Amino acid sequence: MNNILALDSINIFKTTRFQYFDILKPIASILIFILFISYIFQINFESSQRYLIREQERKVTELLTETKGLEMTLGQKGSLASLMPILQEMNFQEPDKILYIQIFDQQVAIK
Repeated sequence: MNNILALDSINIFKTTRFQYFDILKPIASILIFILFISYIFQINFESSQRYLIREQERKVTELLTETKGLEMTLGQKGSLASLMPILQEMNFQEPDKILYIQIFDQQVAIK
């Protein structure tokens, strides 16, 4: 019986509450460090994405203003007032009388 008591008091697998905390401290600190590093990377990714979105929105507004300007220019260049100098330069003249062709038959070409 003395042998059993001696082995029981030397048991190396016997742990106390404080020994569990000694094991958990390094694991918890490593976990906190990993979470901190991942947090830094997530914040960096989010800020870069927000910057890209802001840049794209700025480009969209620039393109919208440019489109409106081009529509105005197209409307001005397509007007009849701007075509008159071009027609006069090409020696076109306004006709005196306009004659319309009237077709009485349904067929234009007859065999």
